[in-house]
Amino acid sequence: MYPGQTTFNRAILESRDVVYSVHRSGKESRGMRLSDTVFYNDGRWKFKFRMHETPVYKPAEGAPGVPDKIKDTGWSVVEVEGSSRDSLTRLDRLREELRLVELDVAEFPGHPRLSYYVGTLHYELAMELQKARKQSEEYQKLARGA
Repeated sequence: MYPGQTTFNRAILESRDVVYSVHRSGKESRGMRLSDTVFYNDGRWKFKFRMHETPVYKPAEGAPGVPDKIKDTGWSVVEVEGSSRDSLTRLDRLREELRLVELDVAEFPGHPRLSYYVGTLHYELAMELQKARKQSEEYQKLARGA
């Protein structure tokens, strides 16, 4: 992601909070999520899970944690496509996500969030395979001239 230059003022960071919100250009209607943030890298942030990463902050003893209200930077960022993942088919992306979630399941067995992800990914894979099978059958009919 790249910052939109007209909104990139660092003054908000002077408060040295551990996290701030940002806006994603073109996706404003989706609301703010924890993933739409800038984290102050003080070495106390860790990310849990490989897919749908969950940021976890462990404050120093006696220090404040993540504030109840996260300050808005006023920044807008533009997502840039072009990663190797962007070129994968939907089916290949789902397979890769399932592979990563299954690694997390091995590390965090019985975690309800991961169980949900596994179930959802299996369902989405089944729907994609069903769609591919239907398209293949339609293609075969066309090829036979039926």
